[in-house]
Amino acid sequence: KKFRRRPDLLQKEDIVTHKKIPTNAFDGIMEGYLTLIDIILPKEGLLLKDDGSDGYAGVQGVFCHISWERQQRDPSTVPMFRDLQQQSPLCRGTTVTMSNIDLHSLTKQARDYDQNTHNFTATAAKKGHQASPPTAVVFHETRCGSTLVSNLLASSIPSKVRSYSESSPPLTALMACEVLKKQGGNSNYCDPEAQTQLIQDVFYLMGRITRPERPQFVFYKIQSIGSRYIDLFTKAMPNVPWAFVFRDSVEIMMSHFKNYQKGESLSATGPRPVCLRAYGSKYQHPMMQELVHTRIPHLHNVSQLSKEEYCAAHLATLAQSAVNEYQRLNPKKKGNQKVHTRKQWFFNYDQLPHVIWEDWLPKLHMGYISKDIVGRMQNVANVYSKNRLPPGDGGANAANGAVEHWHEDSTMKQARAPASVREAANIFLEPVFKSMMDIQALQQD
Repeated sequence: KKFRRRPDLLQKEDIVTHKKIPTNAFDGIMEGYLTLIDIILPKEGLLLKDDGSDGYAGVQGVFCHISWERQQRDPSTVPMFRDLQQQSPLCRGTTVTMSNIDLHSLTKQARDYDQNTHNFTATAAKKGHQASPPTAVVFHETRCGSTLVSNLLASSIPSKVRSYSESSPPLTALMACEVLKKQGGNSNYCDPEAQTQLIQDVFYLMGRITRPERPQFVFYKIQSIGSRYIDLFTKAMPNVPWAFVFRDSVEIMMSHFKNYQKGESLSATGPRPVCLRAYGSKYQHPMMQELVHTRIPHLHNVSQLSKEEYCAAHLATLAQSAVNEYQRLNPKKKGNQKVHTRKQWFFNYDQLPHVIWEDWLPKLHMGYISKDIVGRMQNVANVYSKNRLPPGDGGANAANGAVEHWHEDSTMKQARAPASVREAANIFLEPVFKSMMDIQALQQD
């Protein structure tokens, strides 16, 4: 397959001298050929510029060319953004860190370029170039069907939809202040206003698309830990709809403890479940500490939790963060009446996949949801969501039918759940699970 030549191998005309000069990565970013894949925070902190100019200073952006057609072909083969990045043959050769211009200045230039008000030399915009705001953002507990949701969205209208599944930049922006504060130990290490601008800039840059079809829809699935910072997201992007995906308390616990699914004991040497990544760590999030002290008052330290208890508590903080933000955005009215604003949704695993095309997409104003659209999503729903291809496969295995089909597993997880899992789920997860079910009932009224 032939690829368009890299922008840094072309030439452009200088607007002052009118001479032909070489293009570079900056032009590739401006025209949307290169995608933001990472951001690097300054060691000195995330602060507003001290020279009187607008924005924050020191954040660097990392870009490369992404082969989005891989996602269009079959999103289940590139379920995470890192898979798509790995399967993009030109990414490695086009990766560039913009160290000579900070991310905020770069975003400002991108906005001027998109509005055709720029006064700097750059290659002309390609046909179909546009900046699309986030259509919706998906938060989740993890191991709850969120990857399926991302794949369904990507498959709905492949030529008009782009789905970022756990890409690095949004999470780094959402966690910036906490990460920098832990590194520096200084409350002045991160300016909240600078972080808000960083979040807005990241989503703007990632929404710049070159496709002839209009309109374009862009979805983002954030890593599960990002759910703790959902309030920072809504502060920066108040008009963007979001959803939270969750699952039955016991089933989601069993999804993490795969040994128990096999009828085996928890291994001390095997891979650590995702929910236990911070188990034993000296630093524990304040929300984690507060939850543990509330539910088990006699415990003096989070370190006293069993692995099952820690996992349940961790998952509960993710869900509770979403519930807290929903309640803040949807306060009770007079007479204790609850109101749902139709900007936030909670989806139970049991509702998938049908709730996406029957309920959610029509409310996101994506136009008529045709039988073809539903058919594509149904096909994706029948395949295991993380049906990854080996590096360099290029889709051959998928084309030959080498796919793993999805099988119902809730019954097995319920049957094999040991008492330790059920007890931990009951202590930490059940209260917030009931809150999410109450919210879900409001959505159906």
